[in-house]
Amino acid sequence: MLKIRYLPLHCLIILFISCSESGTDVPIEKKIYTMIDRYSYLQTDTLFFSVRNLTDSSAYFLVCSGYPKPIPDIEKYKDGQWSVYRSPVCDGFMTYCCKEFPMLESIADTIHWYDLEKGKYRLRFRFSVFNENHQYIDSESVSKEFMVE
Repeated sequence: MLKIRYLPLHCLIILFISCSESGTDVPIEKKIYTMIDRYSYLQTDTLFFSVRNLTDSSAYFLVCSGYPKPIPDIEKYKDGQWSVYRSPVCDGFMTYCCKEFPMLESIADTIHWYDLEKGKYRLRFRFSVFNENHQYIDSESVSKEFMVE
């Protein structure tokens, strides 16, 4: 019975030693990361994504047509280059700048499509962030590539 009580402590010590020896102390790049749920979709699928702000300050994005989350451009790879395939169309009445995306927070959402052509795609988000001189600069976050079959 005594051995079972101390088992979690032993596991924690082993985990700590193995993590410190394996070099997991690599610094994280300070940027906004975009993650997608998989890398292959059908033409009628739903894509789940999240963006995580790992910069040193809040980021800001355009609120398009009153939608309170960032909306990405969908880019398609064709003829050796990336180009915007679909982009949000915002109305002037409910569109404004800018909504805050606090540091260390995540935003998750979905994209539904019904007629996306087959091919290689990625998501691109646009943000404004403060640089080291406390000036706004444009920043973007791009997802990994995915295929639509």
